[in-house]
Amino acid sequence: MKWTVDYLNEAVRQEVWALPNDMRAGIVRNAEMIEAVGLERVGMPYVRHVRGKLWEIHATGRDGIAEASMLPCQNAVSLFSGHL
Repeated sequence: MKWTVDYLNEAVRQEVWALPNDMRAGIVRNAEMIEAVGLERVGMPYVRHVRGKLWEIHATGRDGIAEASMLPCQNAVSLFSGHL
C-alpha cells in the first residue's frame, strides 16, 4: 500500500525548508522512506511513535537534531509541527 507524506500547511513547509541543508535533506530522506515502505516499518533513529496517533520524524546535522511531529491518517502522513 502506497504512503504519502505532505505538509499540513505552508507555514510548516517553510519551517522545514528553512532548516540547514543537511537537516532538511534528512527530513526529506526519512519522508521518502515512509512513502516507500510505510510509517510503521521505518523505526528509530528515523521516526518514533510518541503515543496514540502521534509520531515524530528525526534528522541530524552539524547543528543538532531536527524533529517534526506527524499525524498519520490512513496511508497519508501530515507534518504539522516542528521542533526544528
